[in-house]
Amino acid sequence: MGDVPESMGPIQMLSIAFDGNHFKGEILPELERLKSEGLVRIVDLLVVRKGPLDDVMVMTASDLDWEEAVAFGSYFGAVAGLRNRFCKWMT
Repeated sequence: MGDVPESMGPIQMLSIAFDGNHFKGEILPELERLKSEGLVRIVDLLVVRKGPLDDVMVMTASDLDWEEAVAFGSYFGAVAGLRNRFCKWMT
């Protein structure tokens, strides 16, 4: 499945921050609705929450199977490498 990245897309990156420690999961049912309707797929989800005692909770999720995840990792790793080389060349 080496051609997985080319067969999916476009891919959009979204970052959401909540003031303080006020995330209670209200967004998750809407995300599940969008997934069940086939409108979105989670490629890589990371939730980080810092507690009142500075403890950190981390949760990850993905809708990709193992082969897709490996193909995407290789693809985006190569893209990041090219970008880094280009940026070094430009400076």
